[in-house]
Amino acid sequence: MVNFRLGFKTPATYLNCQNPDNDPAAGLGGEEHERGVQVQKNATVIAQVTVHTDHPFWESFVHDSPAHFDQLAALATKDASGNYNVTMSATTGVDYTHFKFGALDLPWRGCLSGYTPPNSNPYMGFDSLTIPHNPAGSPTTSMRDYTDYMSYNQSTQGHLNSDGLCFVQRHYSSPP
Repeated sequence: MVNFRLGFKTPATYLNCQNPDNDPAAGLGGEEHERGVQVQKNATVIAQVTVHTDHPFWESFVHDSPAHFDQLAALATKDASGNYNVTMSATTGVDYTHFKFGALDLPWRGCLSGYTPPNSNPYMGFDSLTIPHNPAGSPTTSMRDYTDYMSYNQSTQGHLNSDGLCFVQRHYSSPP
């Protein structure tokens, strides 16, 4: 067993959210749902903020990527009581494009029988898409390490009415 203690310092505002409750109204462009909350005269309309806590564990910045925990378990350290623990500080400086367990490459593994790794690498490594990985780069233009990667994905966890995607306005040093 591995205990996780992860705290994110990623203040964000969620704007122009799509709303699945507006269906069958068409979304803008290629969006799945029309944006916003449609208030009805003399009727109650519920708008639910949904927080998807799986986002920091995704293998890519692609929405709904498979989540993984092996890369965090590989960073766990044993305390005086014999418990294995991992905190955010353990992710600082970790190369999210090539995870290791000690000196060994961490292999891809999935819990679902139909899981297929996202690339042909024999080792686990996550994809930040168009945002470059640069350990010495600026946090406003690149992903430096696994802390940046998880924080960026975590900042996307706010949705409207379960699956309504929103524009994320980040209020911390990050790429747009």
